[in-house]
Amino acid sequence: MDIRNFLKGGLEQVDFLKSIGLFPTPRVINTASTKPVVSDNEGNSYLMFCSNNYLGLATNPAAIEALIDGAKKFGVGSGGSRLMSGSTTPQQELEKSLSSFFYGLGSVLFTTGYMANIGAINTMVNPKVMPGVTLNEVTEIFSDEYNHASIIDACKLTRVKVNVYRHLDVDDLESKLSISTAERKVIITEGIYSMDGDIAPLDKIVKLKEKYNAVLYLDDAHAIGVLGKSGRGTTEVFDLKIGRDVDCVMGTFTKAFGAIGGFVISDKNFSDLLTVCARTYIFSAPIPPSVTLAIQENFNFSILHGGTLRRKLFKKLEYLYSKLDENKFTVIGDRQHIVPVLLGEESYGKKFSSLLFDSGIYLPLVQWPAAPKGKSRLRVTVSPDHSLLQIEKLIYSMIKVRNSIKIHA
Repeated sequence: MDIRNFLKGGLEQVDFLKSIGLFPTPRVINTASTKPVVSDNEGNSYLMFCSNNYLGLATNPAAIEALIDGAKKFGVGSGGSRLMSGSTTPQQELEKSLSSFFYGLGSVLFTTGYMANIGAINTMVNPKVMPGVTLNEVTEIFSDEYNHASIIDACKLTRVKVNVYRHLDVDDLESKLSISTAERKVIITEGIYSMDGDIAPLDKIVKLKEKYNAVLYLDDAHAIGVLGKSGRGTTEVFDLKIGRDVDCVMGTFTKAFGAIGGFVISDKNFSDLLTVCARTYIFSAPIPPSVTLAIQENFNFSILHGGTLRRKLFKKLEYLYSKLDENKFTVIGDRQHIVPVLLGEESYGKKFSSLLFDSGIYLPLVQWPAAPKGKSRLRVTVSPDHSLLQIEKLIYSMIKVRNSIKIHA
């Protein structure tokens, strides 16, 4: 059988998406896609309003210099897993910095946030180092319906029963916890949801965790570095303790810290277990030491200057929200650094986004499966480096596009 016949069902869907103009085609950018202004291979310039470079650290000169110096000393790769090829000084130092920042808790680096979730969730559900009896039959997971794809995949890999509760609905979560007879219960939530901009009611979830003798796993990828007085994320917003109220927290260097990689913060016992149990740690090459040095530079910078960067960011966000409200755009979420502007039907959203590109605004449509069908949206983000004039240009372009679509409807 040839591959096209073998993949017939999937390829038919691809052909259908192409036929109606909804097949996503990433644009090619030949400049740093993390800056407020980017350009493509045809020389077109755009204002970038969808980067996760929340604090503007991806192009921090000191981090770039550290990356270059690190590559000269350590090369551009890792050579192998840390258990096989050794753990370099930069990797160990970054874990020490994370542990110190999170009040002496344990920390483990992973190559990506995706791999951190896969490794940590599976280790939490099945903490098995040596061959033997698994805990699948006595464990259940309770997962928010909007949890990230990496969490969904991790849950599937655990091979335990997964109870999906309605998004941020603590009543629905409790109803599922209350009828569970499982000996071991794991609640999994994100801190702030990347496509909806809403924050989990973590204080209420912690109460349910305690009431039903569960453990709580938090994916705080989009919050650490940005939310909380010192940038420690959602747990700091709710004044909760990691290792007590929240058992395990996943973070990433890809967002606020402007690089790539993931990490897990937890009780040191769990951190030790991860290094001998998490397959995505044991059987994968780690973040290259040169990149780790760049992350360390940005991490140090965020500790020293993060407060200033966050104040600048939220000043820009305040202006953005006021202009969106003034012009009656439908904004969802909890008014944080992720700004989802609801457009609705995919065909309308696709046209809206396309016309924005034509006007020099880089803001692709978020559509199914990243968003529910019929609820496409623009996921707007800004950084401290955006000017108020650039935000004004965004709003002006959005108004112009909206009016243009109405005229030609």
